[in-house]
Amino acid sequence: MLRVYEKGKEQGNLDSEWVRFEVQLGNRDRVIPFEILESPEKFFAGAYPALEQLLEQAAEKIPTDQNESKVTLGHLLSHLRRCYGKVIGAVLSLEDASSTDLIEEMRLVGLPRRVDPAGVVSGLSWPEIKAELRSRTQ
Repeated sequence: MLRVYEKGKEQGNLDSEWVRFEVQLGNRDRVIPFEILESPEKFFAGAYPALEQLLEQAAEKIPTDQNESKVTLGHLLSHLRRCYGKVIGAVLSLEDASSTDLIEEMRLVGLPRRVDPAGVVSGLSWPEIKAELRSRTQ
């Protein structure tokens, strides 16, 4: 996260040109190297392309892990129920709404990126998906 603010004006000096730049690094999806304590300016400049140009410093980026875990259709359906089950119920309670109309209105063709394709092409059946969904809601 990058924070930029006029520090002098914050301190009450309206004529100040003091601008403060702060970079906050998190370790959620990355390992922050020890070298950041020895050469913080390299990592500061590498945090955002604009900072690299501003500092004329050799920038070093900290790589972020982009491993997205694969899930099953049953897993996603359990989240669909938890997050949108009441919305679906409310729409279907309308007099002129049918489940077929609702599904056709919401449906997109394709497989979600996070779904493990091996689980889909292996010949899963609807009863198997329903069983997984039931096991997740108990």
